[in-house]
Amino acid sequence: MFTPRISFERGPEFADLADDVYVRAFSVYEHSISESRAQLAAITIIIVTLQTSRVFEVVVCDTLIMKAALHGAKLLKKPHQAIIVHATSHLWWQEPPAEGDGDGDGDGARTDDENGKSTKERELPCMVRSC
Repeated sequence: MFTPRISFERGPEFADLADDVYVRAFSVYEHSISESRAQLAAITIIIVTLQTSRVFEVVVCDTLIMKAALHGAKLLKKPHQAIIVHATSHLWWQEPPAEGDGDGDGDGARTDDENGKSTKERELPCMVRSC
């Protein structure tokens, strides 16, 4: 799961590799993990690494956030669902990396996608669907 972080450090040309890692991680999560606490731990790891990965375009990142929220909403225990939905809600408000430094200290939160939708307009439908 640290491949996406390494991809960010190496440059945006590795975004497809990082996306593939997340797709496979969600696949393993869906098909191989059945115990409730293990599911919570696995989806938490996915969310934490997604939070530190800044290599994705807005559309790809939004799709991955939505997948994480929806998988979290399918957890068996309500407290686990709440933990994951809370954690994924923070992913919508990440700061973009400052140009050239790669440390994530941007000059503000992501506010608009290429279609002009604000972060709030993208986050709310995802959170509603996951509840």
